[in-house]
Amino acid sequence: MNNHKSSITNTVLDQESDLQRQQRTEREKEFCKFFNAVASSEKHADVISVLHEHAANMGFNILIQGSDATHVTTATTSVKTQKAPERNKQINYSSAALPALEKGKSYGAHKVIESAMKVFAKDRRMMSVDSDLASTSGLQAGIGFVDKYRALNVGVAEANMMLIGEAFSILGANAWISTFCPFYDWKVLRRIAVGHQERLEVIADNGWLSEGHGIDLTMVATAADLETQSNGATHMGNDDALLLNEAAHVKIINVSCPQQLLGVMKWIVEGNKGIIYLRILRASADVIYDADFTFEFGKAYTVKHADSAQAHIVTSGRGVYEALEAAKLLEAKGISVNVIDMPSIDENTILDLYRSGKPVFIAEQNNGYLWTNFRKVLFENEASINTKQIIPINTTSRGGLHYIHSGTYTELVAHYGLNGQQLSENISNTLQSK
Repeated sequence: MNNHKSSITNTVLDQESDLQRQQRTEREKEFCKFFNAVASSEKHADVISVLHEHAANMGFNILIQGSDATHVTTATTSVKTQKAPERNKQINYSSAALPALEKGKSYGAHKVIESAMKVFAKDRRMMSVDSDLASTSGLQAGIGFVDKYRALNVGVAEANMMLIGEAFSILGANAWISTFCPFYDWKVLRRIAVGHQERLEVIADNGWLSEGHGIDLTMVATAADLETQSNGATHMGNDDALLLNEAAHVKIINVSCPQQLLGVMKWIVEGNKGIIYLRILRASADVIYDADFTFEFGKAYTVKHADSAQAHIVTSGRGVYEALEAAKLLEAKGISVNVIDMPSIDENTILDLYRSGKPVFIAEQNNGYLWTNFRKVLFENEASINTKQIIPINTTSRGGLHYIHSGTYTELVAHYGLNGQQLSENISNTLQSK
C-alpha cells in the first residue's frame, strides 16, 4: 500500500476489508459504551433523543435496547439533487462608520485594517485567521473586537491558516488571512486556487453551483518589499510577488497610501473578488489620496502629473513615496517627471507610457514584479520594442538575484539606490546621456 499507483490483489483487498470491518466493530462498541454512560444521567431521555436525531441526519439508525446499546445500522438516505442557491457575497456595513483618514497625516496599515474591520465585521460573514503575526495585520484586533470567535490565530502554522481560511470562504464567508510575505505556502495556495477554478468552471457550465460560490479569500501579506525593519533574509518580501505572479486566479495588489488601502478593502467586501494577495506596508505612511478615492483592480493612478514631463516613474507600495521625493528633487533641477502608482497591473497604462516615446523608469523595492509585467505586456502587444526606453531600478540592479540581509529601511533603500535622492540622480544622469 506504500507504493504509488499499485495494483492490489484480491487477497490483499480482502485482508484490508476484514481489518476495516474489525475496526468499525470496535468503534461502534466504543461509541455505544460512551452513550450508555451518558444515559445513566437524569437527562438520558433528552440525550438519547438528540442522539437519534443527529444520527438520522448523518445517515444512521442507532438501536438502543434498555441499558445496552449494541448495534449500528446504515440507513437509506436520498441524494441531495437540488442546485446550490445563489449567494449574495456583498458585505453589509455603514460607510459613515469607516475611519476618516486625513490627507497628509500618517497612519499604520494595521491600524487602518483594524478600524475598518470593526465596521465590516458587524456582518457575520467576515472572519479572519492570523498566523502568529496578528499585531502586524490588524485583523484579530478588528474582527475580534466584534466577535472573538470569528478572529482566529493558529500560531506558527501557515498552511493550516490558509486551509482554514479556504474552508470558511467555501462556506460563504469573506475570509482574511495574514502572515509575512515569504511565509505563504506555495503548494497550499496552488491547491486552493485549483479548487477555486473548479468551482468557477462548474458555475460557468451551469452545474450544481450557482453564482457566488467561488471563494473570497484575502491573503494579507505584511511587511512587503523592504518593510521588515531588521528581520533579515528569511522575512524579506522581495521575491514573493514574482513567484505568485505565475499562480492562476491570484490577484496581486501592492498598497501604498492608507487611503488606498481603505479603498481596496471596500472593493474586496463587495464580494466575488476571488483570491487576493494584498501586500501592505508595515511602517506608517502619509495619506496621499483624497477621501473619495475609489479602487479599481487593474488600474494605475497618477500621483504627480507634469504637463511637459520628460519621463515617467512607475512604482508601487513604499516606492511611491520615494518616487515623489525624487520628482521633487528633479523639479529643482528643471526636470519634470510624472509619477504613476501601479498597485495592480494596468496593461493600458503600460502601453500608453511606452507609446509616449518618453523614458519609463520602473522603480520598485523588490526583484522586479512591475518590470516583469511590463515586458510581458509589451511583448504581447508591440511588434518591436525599444529596450533603452524602459529602465528597471530594483533589488536585482545591484548583484542580480539574491536574498536580502538585515538592515533598516533607510539603509536598504540607500544600498539599492531606491531612495529619493539616488533615484533622482539616476534619472537625471540617464536623461542627460540620451
